[in-house]
Amino acid sequence: METARILLETDEQGVIRDIPALPPSSRIEAILYVPEPSSSESVRKPHPYLAEITVIHGDVEGSVVPPEEWLGEA
Repeated sequence: METARILLETDEQGVIRDIPALPPSSRIEAILYVPEPSSSESVRKPHPYLAEITVIHGDVEGSVVPPEEWLGEA
């Protein structure tokens, strides 16, 4: 058995664009996965359990170590 991953796109009417060449006189089995459109405004949220017990104190984006000490130059 040989497998291949093929990404197909459809036009506005749902017709497949650029159908790939397939082996002659062969039986092809396909499982189609249609991903949901991604939202650029999606907000990542922690698991509800972690959200309940986690408390953030201070600046979590700043570095604990000054940049001068990153490579042991201090």
